[in-house]
Amino acid sequence: AALYLRHYSRTLTVGYGLAYAMSYGADFPIPLLQLMWSDGGRWRADCMLPAYAELDYVLGPSIELGLRAGIQGGRYHLDPDRYQGDNPGLQRLDVTVGPLLRWSASSRSVLTVEAGWTPIREAGLYDGKDETEDFDPGKGAYARAEMMLSF
Repeated sequence: AALYLRHYSRTLTVGYGLAYAMSYGADFPIPLLQLMWSDGGRWRADCMLPAYAELDYVLGPSIELGLRAGIQGGRYHLDPDRYQGDNPGLQRLDVTVGPLLRWSASSRSVLTVEAGWTPIREAGLYDGKDETEDFDPGKGAYARAEMMLSF
């Protein structure tokens, strides 16, 4: 991915870019638009379209509450000895919406806990680019925790 960032003001930065991805089922370039905004106080927004959009409220120096919507996808190669085809693979797509809590335990660590709903979930088995089996994992709740450490 390549992204050009332009600072329009102290509170607004916009990025324009292009990424090449195979994550969503096709090999093609994806235009990117990033918006980073702050009211200069407690509210912040961060969007990287088409991947995610997030709105946060800073409760204190080390804790934020937010709302996030995002799309995650992936293509994974499978063992040809166990699955049909010459080039078997699994492809998945999840759209998620829900609240999040971000806690900066120190200047070098950030814990993010997110939960919510998956209104769209898709998965399928492929041989190369040809779909061999489609299955519906179903909509439902999700939870995710992430710890980032800086060294």
